[in-house]
Amino acid sequence: MNELNLSLPAEFISKRVVLSPGELRWGFANGLITSNAAIALATSYLSQGVPLTEAENRLAMLLPEDAEDVPAIVSTLGEEHGEQDHRLVWMYLALAWIYESREQLADPLSTVEHAIVEFGYPAEVRSLLRWMPLEAGQQPGLKALEERWRSYLENASREFLTRKR
Repeated sequence: MNELNLSLPAEFISKRVVLSPGELRWGFANGLITSNAAIALATSYLSQGVPLTEAENRLAMLLPEDAEDVPAIVSTLGEEHGEQDHRLVWMYLALAWIYESREQLADPLSTVEHAIVEFGYPAEVRSLLRWMPLEAGQQPGLKALEERWRSYLENASREFLTRKR
């Protein structure tokens, strides 16, 4: 995972979603956040008054120079809730990051397609693939595809901002 070499900043993530413990573990395990970002996220959640697990509290208390302790702590996150599919929140975050960085990318739509492939072609974003047939009522062309991308991000943002942790 993470052939895109995305490393999402904690500030970017915390503005968009409060990750569940399992989502935090999944993102770290798949290289989407660094040890310091994991610490920063837990610290941010603590300062926001988000109820944290014991492991998240330990993570929030670490200093950046204690980053070598992060993998052991993060590996225990989310165990109390069992395995769930955490790809969708990270798919949203990756596509939001690409969208906000699109001016700096040579071919942002190719980057989107690569991300969708890496995340296993979730149905929610297949309409953003240029090679996929259009669904009934969808408009062709790059402007329409970019509008579908923007619309997906707006809808996902509402969903992830209002969900319960």
